[in-house]
Amino acid sequence: MVLRPQRLLPLAAALCAAGAAHAQSTPYYVGVSQTFTNESNIYRSRNNEVSDTISSTALFGGVDQMIGRQRVYGNATVSANRFTDNGDLNNTGYGLKAGLDWATIERISGNLELNANQSLARYENAIGSTDKNELRDLQFRATARVGVVTRLTAETTYSYRRVDYSLDAYRARNYDQNAVSGGLRYRFSGGLSAGAALRFTKGEYPDRTPVDEYDRRDIDFTATWIPTGNSSINGRISLSDTSHSRPRPPTSTA
Repeated sequence: MVLRPQRLLPLAAALCAAGAAHAQSTPYYVGVSQTFTNESNIYRSRNNEVSDTISSTALFGGVDQMIGRQRVYGNATVSANRFTDNGDLNNTGYGLKAGLDWATIERISGNLELNANQSLARYENAIGSTDKNELRDLQFRATARVGVVTRLTAETTYSYRRVDYSLDAYRARNYDQNAVSGGLRYRFSGGLSAGAALRFTKGEYPDRTPVDEYDRRDIDFTATWIPTGNSSINGRISLSDTSHSRPRPPTSTA
């Protein structure tokens, strides 16, 4: 769920064939989990806080397999979320990730990745609606690199994202966008690298009247530090400029 609750009774029962799968060094795993969560203010209201306990029963599975130079990976989760006192918010959520890390004999490699998620959207006090609102988020990303094992690497990326809300009160926030970027990354040492890239984004809010199209231009400065094999620190600073086709409402002088 997109709600960020304070968790109570985190029953982590990974009745997993997952443990057995990893024990046998297979690339697959499956499992189930049960979680109980207490949310003290479901609707994010300032005056009328409504609390509830949510039961989430999930089935999950995944694969991570090397095939020659290529790596195929993916995982999927389906969860049944049930509210104790607010049954009208009961929902089925899912999460899907599928990807391919590819490489050639030369110094060229890349990645393809697809993510699809559905969950109960986070409520906002400013909108005020308490009807069930589901959020669907679809993302695709393709990256190609030249360099890889050298200190200097050139990288280009294409990405697509679509966000949809089921509730009419939130539909003005639905959007589609495409983005492309290109830049260079330099590795100073085994664990420290930094880069700079230009990124261009074009998108629209299709459910606004009139339709609002936008263009954004970014300069991204990034840095990555990997102190150990189990941890990494990433940072990004961006300079951005955005223009919209839809005129902004006039500023009140009252």
